[in-house]
Amino acid sequence: MELENLAEYFLEKTEFLKKCLLLRNMDSSSMGVIQSIQEHIVQLKNLLVKMREEVDYIQKNLKNYEELQKKLQELDQRLDYCNQNIPQALVHQLSSLTRLEMEKVKDQSPKEAVGVKPKKKPILKVPNIYHVTPDEFTGVPKYMKGRLNCETVNRVIDGLNKALLAKYALLQTPRNQLEKGALKKYKDYKTQENKETQGLWFCIQEDLANYSNIQWDNVTRSAITILRHCGRIKEIRSPGGLVRFTVISHSPLNS
Repeated sequence: MELENLAEYFLEKTEFLKKCLLLRNMDSSSMGVIQSIQEHIVQLKNLLVKMREEVDYIQKNLKNYEELQKKLQELDQRLDYCNQNIPQALVHQLSSLTRLEMEKVKDQSPKEAVGVKPKKKPILKVPNIYHVTPDEFTGVPKYMKGRLNCETVNRVIDGLNKALLAKYALLQTPRNQLEKGALKKYKDYKTQENKETQGLWFCIQEDLANYSNIQWDNVTRSAITILRHCGRIKEIRSPGGLVRFTVISHSPLNS
């Protein structure tokens, strides 16, 4: 240690000893002041500890709030994505339902409009196959479409809907109200049912010919293939060669 540093060191110690001597010679009143200051220092230390605990608590909650805000932002982004990417088929179905409800309102009689309940009619429960949308048709492989267009495919759907309506209108008629020819047709329909068709709606090629203007040709066959691809119908075949065009995607039934 150099002499200058050593001198500075002893000077600091000397000043410290002088302060100690001053404190030693203080009277009792001065000692009371010092004791009071010490108590205030202890209180300040305790207050500082509490403030640190409060700061820690706030920091912890702030972190939780930041995580919650991040999750809300992610949820908001997902909702925006879902809103911008609603399937066109679903949009078409919702618009079809809206049109059906508007048609029901238009068909109300004046008595219904003023609140007079009309005589109840039997509710016909028949499925209605949705049309293929232009976006869906665009996604159909070219080898399936050939020269077909979306309008032609939807005309075949209209023919299927007519056949289904005629068939199930007959099946939902009480048997004692059917004439001989209709009763035979009723029995034929029942023989076409099996375990695979239980709870399903279907028609066959003969129904298309009898109840619609759809001819069974290459165009109709191609349209049926496209409807199977688009998830509108499926085929249930029997060993005898009977092919049932079974409905998959359809409007809700009236209840």
